[in-house]
Amino acid sequence: MFRVSENRCKVEDHVRSTLALALSACVLSMSGCGRFGYDLIDPAADGDGGGSSSFGSGASGGAPQGSGGSSVLGPDSGSTSGAGGAISGAGGAAGTGGMPTGTGGTAGAGGATTSVDASSGTGGTYGSAGSGGATAPADGSASQVQIIDVTDKARMVLSGDAQIGTGELDLTTSTRNIAGAAYLPTPYALTATTSFSVSFSFRVYGAVGTSGDGFAFLWQNDPRGTAAIGPGGGALGYGGVTPSVEVELDVLQNSWDPGGNDIALTTDGQYMTSLSHQAAPFTISDGATHYVWIDYDAATHTVSVYAGNTATRPAAALTTATVDLFATVGARAYLGFTAGTGVSDEYHAIESFIVDVEP
Repeated sequence: MFRVSENRCKVEDHVRSTLALALSACVLSMSGCGRFGYDLIDPAADGDGGGSSSFGSGASGGAPQGSGGSSVLGPDSGSTSGAGGAISGAGGAAGTGGMPTGTGGTAGAGGATTSVDASSGTGGTYGSAGSGGATAPADGSASQVQIIDVTDKARMVLSGDAQIGTGELDLTTSTRNIAGAAYLPTPYALTATTSFSVSFSFRVYGAVGTSGDGFAFLWQNDPRGTAAIGPGGGALGYGGVTPSVEVELDVLQNSWDPGGNDIALTTDGQYMTSLSHQAAPFTISDGATHYVWIDYDAATHTVSVYAGNTATRPAAALTTATVDLFATVGARAYLGFTAGTGVSDEYHAIESFIVDVEP
């Protein structure tokens, strides 16, 4: 179950402690207790240690309870708890080093067996000590936190006119009639219960004359995958990208737009219509750093968008809409951004990006 209010401050504590190292000048402290994370953490790539159980309480480190003690973290076999981990229930492992899996993870060096069956999972065998376990909330949820370095080409797949700038991801440069896109390289597996919480900071600047046109955040399952991109101009680089769900930040009022400084929710690349919209609480293209938080609650099929001038998450959503993400997009989704310019020109720059998913 998606628990934004319960998880928000817990995850925020973790994010606050890691942002300074991960994003240097582009820190997102998000002191309003926003809820952030990522579902595709690579245990081998994200450092050693730090693994904590996502299945209830127990010994120090949070031992999973019950038969098998399977975990959503770690490789399929062999990733285990660290020194001092204790087996709890009927095979679950705990500790502070890595995480057990459903097919063989066991307590690491120094782990003490407290159950009759010391294996983890049905018919599991003992694995070796793991490293790089990813942090999960202590409340038992399976959500995880990942901060994406948008200036790392290995973390974002660019297309169109998108490029890596100085300390930022430039979806477009100050050039007319162009479009750019950038997506995480691996899609998320979606189910009817998958919920998300996303945050990013951005700047829109450098226009010569009138600003234009805007950018969007997308969940999309277009057959083109990470190469999915639409026209520039008022289509904001996502027109025709389908199936998809978008949150757009539009800075130029076209004939179909209700305003010229709006944040709106749309689906299936239909940039001329929206499910909901609201005037932004700031001037999107004023060159300052602004912040956006997007929550999708699978239980209520609700997308909620928050926006502010500071890294403190507002208490109330700016705009919301009812949309079934799984029914709309399907069994997987690429996450990323698109932008477009037309007769006007400007930079649409993403400075930081954090994603939290609860399967």
